[in-house]
Amino acid sequence: MDLDLENNQYSMDILAENIYALDLRVILKTQILDAQFVVNYILNPNYQLSEDEEKITVRDVLVSQPHIYLTEIIRLSKEPKTCIQHFDKCN
Repeated sequence: MDLDLENNQYSMDILAENIYALDLRVILKTQILDAQFVVNYILNPNYQLSEDEEKITVRDVLVSQPHIYLTEIIRLSKEPKTCIQHFDKCN
């Protein structure tokens, strides 16, 4: 599936299913995400495939997703990660 992140909003299920074909920084800047998705995918080193993605910080998240609070990220990062079924990297 070819996703046009710049011009369309996608569900987090669709984004997760296509996570390896998408740039995490572009997802972060163009999509409305929830804190769970951010912790499970955007800030998860298992999904940061490029050097640029590895540089994504919590501050980047808070700037790009102003509806997400630092307290949510901290709380969720302490919980076990829940990812979609066919990805087993969210440990």
